[in-house]
Amino acid sequence: MNESTPNMEATFDQVIEAYLMRRDDAGKSPLHAQASRDILTEFMRRYPNHAEELMNYAATVNIVEHTSATQDGDAAQENIIVKRGMEIFSNLLATQSPATQGDAPLSSLRATAEAQGLTMQTLAARTNLSIPVLLKLERRLIRFASIPRAAIEGIAAAINQTHEAVAIYLQGESRFAPAANFLAKEAPQMPEAQDFYEAIDKDLMMNDSQKQMWRQVRNEE
Repeated sequence: MNESTPNMEATFDQVIEAYLMRRDDAGKSPLHAQASRDILTEFMRRYPNHAEELMNYAATVNIVEHTSATQDGDAAQENIIVKRGMEIFSNLLATQSPATQGDAPLSSLRATAEAQGLTMQTLAARTNLSIPVLLKLERRLIRFASIPRAAIEGIAAAINQTHEAVAIYLQGESRFAPAANFLAKEAPQMPEAQDFYEAIDKDLMMNDSQKQMWRQVRNEE
């Protein structure tokens, strides 16, 4: 597919995951702000049917970023903004029907949760993680050896699965969203798996108290 041609077939779930990964890469650049704007413009052009949703998500992230920089110590205000951001993101992700569950090994953390009536926002709240981090775990883009037992047990309890079932799932091969080859003419390149605590530290949707809880888990390991 020619990247200059608007794509009307990709789901928002696929688009937002691609956007998040591109934005994470841009975060390593000294021109992060400009790069982020360029990425947003590119994705809105390539996926016009999701342009408004992308704009809403980017605006929420921008609010969180600036709040963290200018309102340090105002935990109540930050929690309100983070909660609002998670609500927006959860609503945007609610576009995919839950998959049916069977006796086979886990094929999706998200589908298992949704089959039990749990939204991604609820799952994030129950596990003390964020939706972006959960999506990375869903796609197995976080190195398994770096994931603390507490995180695995929290996910397992939230979706009524055993620790072993979730651990086996998280050790599977990394993957993009279904049909992720919509992103480019060539086969997409899988990014290098991220360290769990690096994902937590860089996450924009988690507040300081949540991050501090995971830092304590790391110190106690």
